Amino acid sequence: MKNRLSGKTEIHGNVAWLYKDFIHNPDSQGFNGLNWDINADWKPLEQIKLNLHSSQRIKDPTDSGGYILVSNFGLGYEHHWLVDRFSTLVDYSYITEDYKHQTNGRKDRSNLVSLTFNYDYRPSVNFQLKLQWNTMHSNKEKDAFYIGPDYDHEVERTLGYNDSAIIFMTQVQI
Repeated sequence: MKNRLSGKTEIHGNVAWLYKDFIHNPDSQGFNGLNWDINADWKPLEQIKLNLHSSQRIKDPTDSGGYILVSNFGLGYEHHWLVDRFSTLVDYSYITEDYKHQTNGRKDRSNLVSLTFNYDYRPSVNFQLKLQWNTMHSNKEKDAFYIGPDYDHEVERTLGYNDSAIIFMTQVQI
């Protein structure tokens, strides 16, 4: 669905009812619920765009059964400088991963912040520098999973992290 409410407001959305069975894992419970991906843009001025975004989806389960419900809520601010050749984007997302129908009751929360600089050198050449910070916290300290031919070797990993990245990208259209 795409709808332009006014000359300054636009909404893009996909909403679906999802029914999913995990046939390769008979111990897993299926999912029956709403999935969505919605973006709302508001341009109060020609060079400014505010964006609200939200999504919910299902990730396939691990070997412990159940499924992972992933929800994302965020806000972005984009500003175009120098007659649309240079722009900046600040974006924040709050992401939850809820491990449903599993014995551990795990729930992860992430905060993702990014600052992006875009420069259109020519109409077909774009340079982008992105600074990104991501933190993940979980209600569980550790997560265990099994590997090996008979899945008999247990591996434990510590949950939670603080990540940062610097990404440089060049796009050339041929």
